[in-house]
Amino acid sequence: MDILGIGPLELVVILIVALLVFGPNRLPEIGAKLGRGLRDMRRATRALSEELNETRRAVEEPAREIAKPFKDIAQSAKQVAEAAETLRHPGLALRENIRRTLLEPPANTPVPDAAPDEKPVTPPIDAAELASDAHDPEPADLSPAESAAPEDLTPPAEH
Repeated sequence: MDILGIGPLELVVILIVALLVFGPNRLPEIGAKLGRGLRDMRRATRALSEELNETRRAVEEPAREIAKPFKDIAQSAKQVAEAAETLRHPGLALRENIRRTLLEPPANTPVPDAAPDEKPVTPPIDAAELASDAHDPEPADLSPAESAAPEDLTPPAEH
C-alpha cells in the first residue's frame, strides 16, 4: 500500500530517522501538527473544488439558455430542409414514409417480448422495388412555357 507514493518500508525508515532527529518527546507534537496541516489542506481543497463547481454552473447555465434558441433554429432549419426535399421528390418521400410505417411499430402499441433466441419479424421488402428506387431519374424542372402544349400540332404544308 503506497501513501503519497511512499512504500511501507520507506515510511518505516522515515519514521526511524524522525525519531532519531526529533526524539521521542517531540514526535507526538510533530505528528499532531502534521495531521492538522493535512486536515486544513483537505478543507481548503474541498472549498476550492466547491467554488470551482459553482463557477462552472454559473457559466454553463447562461450558455445553455443562449444556445437553446440556436438549437431550436437548427431543428427548424432541418425540418424545412426535409420538407423541401419532400417537395422535390414526393414519390421518394411517400415511399420512405410508408417503409418507415411498415418497419417501425407504432409508439403507443406495446411490442410483444420475443424470446431471446427469436429475431423480430420484419415485413418482406420487394427487391425489385428497392432496385427501382435507386435508379429513379431526377424530375426535370420545367418552366411554364416549356410545359405548355404547342398550339399547332399539324405539320407545315408543302407548296
